[in-house]
Amino acid sequence: FDVIAVSVSDIPKNNTIQIYPNPTNKNITLDYDLESSGLVSIRLLDITGQIISTISNNEFMITGHHLKEIDLSKLSLTTGMYMIQITKNHENHFVKLVYEP
Repeated sequence: FDVIAVSVSDIPKNNTIQIYPNPTNKNITLDYDLESSGLVSIRLLDITGQIISTISNNEFMITGHHLKEIDLSKLSLTTGMYMIQITKNHENHFVKLVYEP
């Protein structure tokens, strides 16, 4: 298993990443802005930092506003807190997600 260490301090105060609805029980929309084009990876992590799912891996994305629909019903998640990790140019950003089936 790949494990990524995270803490609440890793979440930027001026985070431009939003998830809705949150809490959720099925589908979410990931809403974020990119200041420059580049390769982007999006992962779902459990609260210990273990990767649950790689939603996209090094996908080239252009500068601007992005919306990504994610179907969580396919992942067999249990009730609890998770993190969405967005990585661009080796810079990680995290946002909390509460799943309540």
